[in-house]
Amino acid sequence: MKKRLTILLLIFTNYGYSQITVTDMDIMGVGDVVYMSEDFNPNISLGNSGANQTWDFSSLQSSYTDVIDIISPIGTPFYSSYPSSNICVDIDGDFLYFNKSSSGVLALGQGDSIFQQPTMFMPLPLNYGVNHIDGPCYNY
Repeated sequence: MKKRLTILLLIFTNYGYSQITVTDMDIMGVGDVVYMSEDFNPNISLGNSGANQTWDFSSLQSSYTDVIDIISPIGTPFYSSYPSSNICVDIDGDFLYFNKSSSGVLALGQGDSIFQQPTMFMPLPLNYGVNHIDGPCYNY
């Protein structure tokens, strides 16, 4: 009887704890549209953090909104310069080229400005507490 109880507790404990993991399937994909707004004069008080808090953002007013389209790079003006691109971000006719895979999102370039080396834009998978620094780090 004691042996069965131990096994049951181990199984229950394993399913009792979980942590979110963000993968390539959870982030931008061809056909997505992102609306990004900004309030230049916000009049809100965030208050305290923690459990059982209510935040009221109803007073925010959009000063402008950008529409960001996530499209296929095929057929875009600079596609031939980015053969490894599988995703393109179109912001008002400005094209940013990326390669998205299960290990991360690499920035390849913008328009006709091809990066000499792809830059890790977002490492994947993302888990709580993960840190990533790509490129030079300056301490002032």
